[in-house]
Order: sequence, then C-alpha cells, then structure tokens
Amino acid sequence: MRLLTRSIALVCVAFAAILAACNSGSSPPPAPTPTVPQPAFTAFAVPYLTQAERAPIIEGPDRALWFSEGDSTGNQPSLIGRITAAGVLMQFPRGASGSAVGGFTNGSDGNIYFGQQPPIMGRITPVGVASDLPLPSAGAIAVTTGSDGAVWFTENSISNPEIARLDPAGNVTKFPIPSSLITFPSWIAAGPDGALWVADAMGPHIVRVTVTGAVSAIAIPAAVRPSGIVAGPDGAMCGFRTESRISSAVLRLVRTP
Repeated sequence: MRLLTRSIALVCVAFAAILAACNSGSSPPPAPTPTVPQPAFTAFAVPYLTQAERAPIIEGPDRALWFSEGDSTGNQPSLIGRITAAGVLMQFPRGASGSAVGGFTNGSDGNIYFGQQPPIMGRITPVGVASDLPLPSAGAIAVTTGSDGAVWFTENSISNPEIARLDPAGNVTKFPIPSSLITFPSWIAAGPDGALWVADAMGPHIVRVTVTGAVSAIAIPAAVRPSGIVAGPDGAMCGFRTESRISSAVLRLVRTP
C-alpha cells in the first residue's frame, strides 16, 4: 500500500511539473527549415543551333525532345534535331532547305508537324523521315493539333488574316477572320473547350475559332500584345504569355459560359 501511494505521488509531481511548464509560456523549439535542393543544369552541345533559329521545342510521341536547327538564310544545314533526356542527339534533314520553322505539334497520326515559311508544312516521323506538304498560299507561323485531330495553323499574312486546317489527307481549309477582330494572327493553341484560340500580335484581341469555323473575339488591354498562347493546367482556363514594348506580363483569361 505504501508503494502504491508513493507511485501516485510521483505521478502527481510529474503532472504538476508539466502544467507549470505549460503555464510559464515556454514553447517548443522551432522546427528546422527544410532544405530546398538546388536544380542541376546540364548543357548539351548542338551543332548548327544558332540565334537566328528560335523555334519552340516539343516533347514528341517518343518522349524525346524535338527542335529545329539552322537558320533562314540557307547558310547552314536545315535540320530537325532530336535529343533524349540522357543527351543522345540525332539530326535529320528537313524537307525545305533554308526555311524558318515557326513551331511544332504532335499530330493525331503519330507524326510531328512543323510550320515553315515559305508556304510548306513539314512533317517528320518518329524515326526521322521528313516530308513537305505544300500549302496554297502564305507560310505557317504557328501550329497546333485541334480536338478534331487536324493540324491547325496561323498564316504569315497581315493583309488577309486567316487560320487554316490541314486534315490527315493533306487537304487545307481556310477560315478567314474579319480584320476588325484581328490584325496579325500569330500563335495558336487548342483550348480545353475544344476550340482554337489565336493570339493577335498587333491588336487588342484574343480570337476563338471553333472547329466548324465560328469566330468570336475577346478584347484585351490595347498595350498587351500576346506573343504566345497555351491552355491552362486546370482544364478550364487559357493562359497567355504576353509582352508589350514597355513591360512583360502573363495574361490569364477565364472564359465564362
């Protein structure tokens, strides 16, 4: 009995000490600041890649990265480069020598398409076989794959603004855009709503075109001239990288029903 009484007394003393520590305002030591790992950069040498050629880079259907090499002067080889995450580089001649590449897209047929100037659409298979698809008029500036499986692109034309659709059989259908809605269609992207969204590099509008050709426009601040356009990661919005002569910004556009 005496041993039990002594144990209870020790427990009470310990509990009282804990209460006293809590009431004294003392706090536990702060948690250590987590260490953020620093990114590691690796540079891979690429022959013929010049400042004159700044086309986008794309992840292809084979999970490698595809890009253009050379320049539009014809002084260097016109190539399509393929590089793996481990840095293994392959280079393939592209069909039109000396042409500038405007952008890439993964086609619904498993090939990679790239817009070119003069008026040629380039196509290259995952094993590097390139071919040219002639376009009826102006060259393609930017390309994307629509929800209908066709390749859509903007044309290098200010006097006659329009976008065009290239189906898997090589047929081209053009969709004129009223000059009151767009001045110079530059970048194009497929939106989460199934429509095509077009950036106006010289005017205050973002243009939306359905796969059936219905055109509408959304006004944006006059000082903002989009230089790129992309679908947002949440599936409900389109995000646009924009630039003006005064500053750079990102314009986020939410389309309401």
